[in-house]
Amino acid sequence: MDYSIKKTNSETPHIKPPSKKIIFIVAVLLIIDALVVGVTWYWQKNNAPQYAKQEDGVAELPLPESWLPESWNPAPNTAVQWRGHGAPLPDLNLVLSFKDDLNPSFAYEIQPAHYYDIGTNGDNKIILAEAPAIDPSGPVIFFFEQTPAEDYRFMAKMADPYREYNSETQSGYVFSDTLLTHDTTTFYEGIVGPVSVTYRGMELEQKFLYPSLLFQKYLDQQKDNNTIELKKIDTLPSGDIYRWRQTTLTDDDPSTMYVQRYIIKLQSGLYTMYDMKYDFFSDNSVPDITWSDGTKNQDSYRKDVNMGGCGNPGAYVTPARDVAGDLKITGATGTGENIYEFKNMRAPEVTTFYNRGGRAYNETTQQFEPISLASWYAHHPVILYKNSIGEYVIFTNDNYGSGAECGKPVIYLYPTKPTNVNVKVGADITKSEPLYDNGWQVLANPDGALKTKNGNAYDSLFWEGTGHGAYPAVTEGFIVRQNDLETTIRMHLKKLGLNHKESADFLEFWLLKMPTTPYVRLTWFTTKQMDALAPLVIFPKPDTTIRIFLDFQGLENKISLPAQHLTAPARNGFTAVEWGGILKP
Repeated sequence: MDYSIKKTNSETPHIKPPSKKIIFIVAVLLIIDALVVGVTWYWQKNNAPQYAKQEDGVAELPLPESWLPESWNPAPNTAVQWRGHGAPLPDLNLVLSFKDDLNPSFAYEIQPAHYYDIGTNGDNKIILAEAPAIDPSGPVIFFFEQTPAEDYRFMAKMADPYREYNSETQSGYVFSDTLLTHDTTTFYEGIVGPVSVTYRGMELEQKFLYPSLLFQKYLDQQKDNNTIELKKIDTLPSGDIYRWRQTTLTDDDPSTMYVQRYIIKLQSGLYTMYDMKYDFFSDNSVPDITWSDGTKNQDSYRKDVNMGGCGNPGAYVTPARDVAGDLKITGATGTGENIYEFKNMRAPEVTTFYNRGGRAYNETTQQFEPISLASWYAHHPVILYKNSIGEYVIFTNDNYGSGAECGKPVIYLYPTKPTNVNVKVGADITKSEPLYDNGWQVLANPDGALKTKNGNAYDSLFWEGTGHGAYPAVTEGFIVRQNDLETTIRMHLKKLGLNHKESADFLEFWLLKMPTTPYVRLTWFTTKQMDALAPLVIFPKPDTTIRIFLDFQGLENKISLPAQHLTAPARNGFTAVEWGGILKP
């Protein structure tokens, strides 16, 4: 409403005082406006979807703290009885397909969903459906209930509203018409853990809560990785707590470090992952530290630790050995807790971080640039904090860390016939060719020729960036003499399944980037490791996928390292191939 008084000429207008009747009407209108705003705010707060919607109809990441409503505080599910694990069920045909009206030329033929009986809600059976992934965020889960009459209802309150196809999003999973009802009010307690939990004095947190896959499925994914230990360590009110620990070797030394986090297996059989919370870290990652010389810390530090790769571990690192005698106090937090550093700049933990990307960030060039070990060490690049259970936790300085990215991963597509193909990568992509616009959409031919929607031709898809997953631990590889480097890499590429053209492309790009030191360490990451680091989702799904990635390091002297066993699958049917490597500044 516009209550302003407009001038019709240059003279000051004569304003007649408003009558009492007008004042009363205006007051009533203002009160009505305020009530409307208040009611609208309350409804949106308690009923509006908790996911933001992108222009293309794809849901963004959960909002800060949680995708749950702010007022969520459910009463105990007295009628719910959990199995604690998922009992597999046959294909119930509840999730049928994925429909995308925004890209009608791409038909997403998804594999059947997996269904599990996970408990009961009164007389109803609770069913978890794991729908195949249509993007790098992984499989999507939905909850259904089956009544004694064998009718099915969709438990919509516990699902991302942009995952189900509807007229608003024009994109999403299509459900069976046998679903008679949508339950929009029920929310099971116990399918997500608390935002924070305390274990032996340590505060653990997870700001982004969402229902996960079944914990038993997660265990199956981890069991073949001999660098990962997943151990139950206690039982909390919210469920069993596990310590996830991945071993990573320090350079030139048999010592190791552990990348760690914690997982709570919930009573429902699902799980929530947690990282440690530190009160002396501010929201902008600048810890409240006063150094021993009296200066105040101004640098940001990574709590998840930069391991020199192109992934996001989302965890913390602690030395495997007892380092107490090798440390010195170099600062204190705002609450008086000690901050430590290694006395010797050549301690294996320090040189490991330096060798894997010790650089200084140049504000002028906005690039990470080489710096000597002594200069790097003087800037508190690696600091330690003793937590409540006696572990020394490592933090790394953002300004003196690595600018590493996944360097030039190149994707080749070989369908058995001309096929429209959609490709998405789980990474923060900084460079791409052709342009990565929420994925690539190309017409792929059996000979590998690709054509975009605008008619441009390519023989591969190229990207650079940082993967969303954890960078694999380097625990094995090959130590190669400089003179044998090219011959060895050629032999490795053949064993890993690359053809002549793919190998030639790899060598043309990477040989010039190899270290010129007397020895070079070569470590090849496999398809399974790359799927965890930067998930690759291709529709239609290839029959054969080969992904390789080279992590390398220059060495002045030969070191001992367990050798890798290199293998490759047979190239049958529609085949996708990707190669890449670690790109350091």
